[in-house]
Amino acid sequence: GFFMRNFERQADLYTIAVMGSAKPLISAFDKISFYTGVDRKETNWHHFGIGERIDSLQRAEEHPEYVEQHNRKVRNCLAAYFVCLALLVGVGNMISTTALEHHYKEKYAEAALFYSADQEPGNPLWPRLIGDMKLSQSLIPEAMVAYRRALDIDPDNPNILNNLAWLLVTNKDATLRDPEQALTLARRASIIAPSGHILDTLATSYWATGLVGLAVETERLAMEKDPGNIEYYRLRIELFLRQNYQESFPVVEHKGE
Repeated sequence: GFFMRNFERQADLYTIAVMGSAKPLISAFDKISFYTGVDRKETNWHHFGIGERIDSLQRAEEHPEYVEQHNRKVRNCLAAYFVCLALLVGVGNMISTTALEHHYKEKYAEAALFYSADQEPGNPLWPRLIGDMKLSQSLIPEAMVAYRRALDIDPDNPNILNNLAWLLVTNKDATLRDPEQALTLARRASIIAPSGHILDTLATSYWATGLVGLAVETERLAMEKDPGNIEYYRLRIELFLRQNYQESFPVVEHKGE
């Protein structure tokens, strides 16, 4: 709209160079206003008002340098426009479209999961998946809330039991850790499905509650169940024997104001 107005003014002023005077065009504008009843002060987004166009022509008649001033203004504005456009293109190329795409997909998936959870409040799959998603986003408190909601629906699901137990025993936030509850949950999960990763959670819970012998024994059992990850379990045993839980996960004391 800005450029349309100013290009139009250039065209109006050019009539002085072509016809030697602005009077014919001013006369035409006066007739348009009279016969159509258009208010001389009326403007819109892409046209100056008839009164403004006549004033511009009269000014150019009195001050011929005004024509070149307006032409220079248009050239400078065009140059600034293209510079800004080039900068915008450059900045746009610097933005990672992959990151934007990932963010969009993540938000879409989140919305779909919450919608499904609302539609099927009795299905534990949805809060469990919400918990997994929040965990992947490092939103631990929200993940724990989702896992607890899933357990309310399906209290004997070993994967949900295991995930919540792991967060309760390895959380960086000391206020969210609860090794005793983690041990209870991990025991239940291991009875239902004694797989390697679940036994690892149980071993970690034993270690967190000071039962180092049971932790090592359970981790060795995890090795038998999951021989493909023996090195990982071996390193876990070394950790249990070398360091106590409080050294690895210190309790943070919260002082009052």
